[in-house]
Amino acid sequence: MTDLTHEDRLFLRELQKNIAASLAGYFDQAFGTNVLPATGASITIEGEVKMNMYDHAPGLAFFEKETSRSVAVPPYTEYYKLRELAEAGFAEFYQASSEAEDVYEGLFRPLIMRICNSGGVVIDLYERGGWLVDTMPPSQWTETAVQIEELNREGSFQSGWDNFSTAQRLHRQASRLQQLLTRARHRTKCAA
Repeated sequence: MTDLTHEDRLFLRELQKNIAASLAGYFDQAFGTNVLPATGASITIEGEVKMNMYDHAPGLAFFEKETSRSVAVPPYTEYYKLRELAEAGFAEFYQASSEAEDVYEGLFRPLIMRICNSGGVVIDLYERGGWLVDTMPPSQWTETAVQIEELNREGSFQSGWDNFSTAQRLHRQASRLQQLLTRARHRTKCAA
């Protein structure tokens, strides 16, 4: 039988990551490149898609649904090229959304972008037309973690009262703070 268990798949995925990392390390040593930090990286563009509010009257009203798109990262891409790939993908989605005049259904509008390493840790954030430069100091980490919990708790409470737009906004704020916190922790760990 060739059926794999969940544990087998996890093991093979981890083995694949380890092999890719060791090959990237070899490339870095042999050719003087910098591909090891970018091995297994992912680029995600988050945004909104416009959807028809009413099935019986398409085009009458629309609502926005949060969604994301991925940008393909070729194997053994150098670390500094990740931003270039991300910016090109963002520009492509942005241009398509700005050029669409009468087409709203299914139109994706990009808002922010994140680059994660192979462990899923946010290593770079792009919002409001630029890459975030400053990071959160370690003295604010505990306070920020408490604020994230509070926002998520309040968002869950609002969901219980059918205040979905308020809950969505609170969860979005918590998610953004969580990304900033993991990015700051990663940058501090790399600098040490």
